Order: sequence, then structure tokens, then C-alpha cells
Amino acid sequence: MSTAVINLSPHGKNGASGVFTDTLLKKLENAFVLYVKDDFRDELALRRAACAKKIIMVFPLYLDSVPSHALMFLDRLAHAGIEKRTAIYCVINCGFYENSHCENAVRLLRNFCAQTGARYSGSVCFGGGALVCVLNRSAPIFLGYERKTMDKLAGAVNNAEFFGDKKVKAPLPRWCYKAASHMSFYHTARKNKVRL
Repeated sequence: MSTAVINLSPHGKNGASGVFTDTLLKKLENAFVLYVKDDFRDELALRRAACAKKIIMVFPLYLDSVPSHALMFLDRLAHAGIEKRTAIYCVINCGFYENSHCENAVRLLRNFCAQTGARYSGSVCFGGGALVCVLNRSAPIFLGYERKTMDKLAGAVNNAEFFGDKKVKAPLPRWCYKAASHMSFYHTARKNKVRL
């Protein structure tokens, strides 16, 4: 049974969704990846994804929901004839510290499954998801919180089991995450020659 890992981030491999995608691909059996950055037109790849028995959608949270181009992709996937009873999982990274912002996106995917006949099988919602990129580059030892959850998800996917909805917090106190975010914003602003 093949597994399609669909990265729905506009940043593709270069963001937190890319880190999550790479982590999953190392642990999944018979998996392939599809990067959907914008208006997706590759019909062959779309049909291949629609025929997969298990699909994992990996995406950042934008305004408490999936990115707009991802909604178009979901519509195309539904029209391509997604297999009935396909197991659908999702990994959502939320830039806010609180992972409760992911609830609307999870509801949207549950509705997608109900409309297409697919089987909603679970989600992982990471609060402070952008932190994964920073930790991946500078302090990979702190990524244990992410890897343990991804190991459990990969095990459930490999066995086509129900995973449930898991919410994962950033491995830092809220004040520390907020301070790190502010430093990152200032650094990005200076790099782009924005005066503050």
C-alpha cells in the first residue's frame, strides 16, 4: 500500500513543513512525496496521489486554516477520484505558541474526508511550528519533541491505523518562545532593510 506525503507549504522543502516531510519520509514504508506550492497542474502526480491508500498532508497554518492553494488542491484531489476508505492524516505547523489554532484546519480535513468517502485517521498539530526550522539548524538536540511524535505517526501510517488528534507544544516556555520570535522578526526586518 503506497503512502503519499503531500507538502502543501508555499515554501516547499525550505520551511517547517519541509522538516516534517523529511522526517516522515525517513520512517515511512513505500512512500512518495508531492510538493504543492501553488496552482497545481500535474495531472499524473494528482492521479497517483488519489490512488494512494494512505495520504499525509503537511502544511503551515494560515489564518487558522489551510493555505488557499491547498484548498484548490483538495478540490482537485476530490475530483480526481480519491479512493474510498483512503486513510487521511495531517501534520499542521502553527506559528503561534498555542496549538489550539489548528482546530479549524482539522475540521476542514474531517469534512473533506466525509465528502469524499476517505477515512480521517488523525492529525498532529504543532504549536510553535516555525521553531522547528531554527532548532533543526542550530540545536537539533531539542527536536526530540517533534521526532517522538513523528515516530508514533509514522508507525500508525505504516500499519494504516487510526492515530487520533495529537497537539504538541513547543519545547520552550511561552515567554522564551515569544522573545525568540521577536528577535527573529527584527532580524528579518533588518535583513530586508525595513526600518523599525
